[in-house]
Amino acid sequence: MDPRIERPETGCAASSNEDEAGSTSRGNAYDRLFDTGIAHLHRYATMHGSSSPPRGATIDGFAIGQWVVNRRAEYRRGHLSAERILLEVGDGSAFASAAHLAAYAGIAPVTHRSGSSIRGEHPARSGNRKLKRVLFLSAFAALHDPTSRAYYDRKRAEGKKHNAALICLARRRCDVLYAMLKNKTFYRTPAAAPA
Repeated sequence: MDPRIERPETGCAASSNEDEAGSTSRGNAYDRLFDTGIAHLHRYATMHGSSSPPRGATIDGFAIGQWVVNRRAEYRRGHLSAERILLEVGDGSAFASAAHLAAYAGIAPVTHRSGSSIRGEHPARSGNRKLKRVLFLSAFAALHDPTSRAYYDRKRAEGKKHNAALICLARRRCDVLYAMLKNKTFYRTPAAAPA
């Protein structure tokens, strides 16, 4: 019997002993598959000038087209984002404030100082990269929400570029996430302000 089996949710083969291992092993295998997919996507983008491969596209036997379709579906459903956030943040009790959580995620701005010289705020280059990636991508996916879109458009009107505005939106969503975890409540869409 072939020791590799087809995983229908990814379209890629996985080791059979991976299914017998605990959830940590599955998480690590999923992370490896995700990193492999990202590497193949970068290669595809370099070769073809686009990061949107057709569904049937492959690179070195890796079904990059199907992988991209599956990742987009996971982000639209919110499954991947929610799982990663829960793995990285837990119940939020380890963080004293929303600012602490944002700094841990690497989406809080950092002020560069040297002696009496202060050189403004810059994007953080530290933090939990996996959490930062999920918050960034979830902010991008949230642009269809009117509240998130209005905030993003306001930041763009202030002169921020696309990625900077998305980081601002990710920070705003991080603040909301912290409040939800602290108060043990679900997200409620804010009521529209009277005109």
